[in-house]
Amino acid sequence: MKIEKQKRRKSGGRRPGTPNKITKDLREQITVLIKKNFERIESDFNKLDSEKRLIVLERYLKYCLPPLQNLNIQAELKSQLEGLTDQQLDELAEKIISLNTKQ
Repeated sequence: MKIEKQKRRKSGGRRPGTPNKITKDLREQITVLIKKNFERIESDFNKLDSEKRLIVLERYLKYCLPPLQNLNIQAELKSQLEGLTDQQLDELAEKIISLNTKQ
């Protein structure tokens, strides 16, 4: 005989979209390290041959730029929002606010 678990609503923990504190702290520490050593990093980078420089750029640009998919979505959203009237924008804003207050 199989016993089914009751589904309970999650309680506690981070809310969706809340950044992880450890990740945030680590990113800040890495940023400080890079800022302090930027001249050395740049010098080392310039010593690489062109092929290796491109490989390094490709690997590390993902940490500096949002993914291309996000850029496409943002551009599409912007074009759709630009076509709305002020009244439609106000209604959309009210819906978004009401959804956020329900959470």
